Amino acid sequence: MTYLSSTKFSSAFVLLLLSLLTGCASVNGSDQPPLPENLVTCKDPRPEMCTMIYDPVCAYDQQGQGTTASSDCQACGNQNTIGFVKGACGDGQGNKTTESPSLNY
Repeated sequence: MTYLSSTKFSSAFVLLLLSLLTGCASVNGSDQPPLPENLVTCKDPRPEMCTMIYDPVCAYDQQGQGTTASSDCQACGNQNTIGFVKGACGDGQGNKTTESPSLNY
């Protein structure tokens, strides 16, 4: 193989690989529900301890599924959460609502 034909082969292989990866990403991305525009993104470092305040938020994971968390701290303490929206899920967000937390005295 000459240098020129080897370069053409490499370029063709890279283009083919990129087109396959891009196609897979767009197919997988379309299966996910859209995230809300007012999503507050969780920042690192994640909280390790939270107060027992109850101010519910709808926490969204990487698949776009929402689950009610008792607070923004509790939501972002979960490594699978990418962000949250104020208010419990199901309050206009169209996602499942979890049961209210029980208080243990």
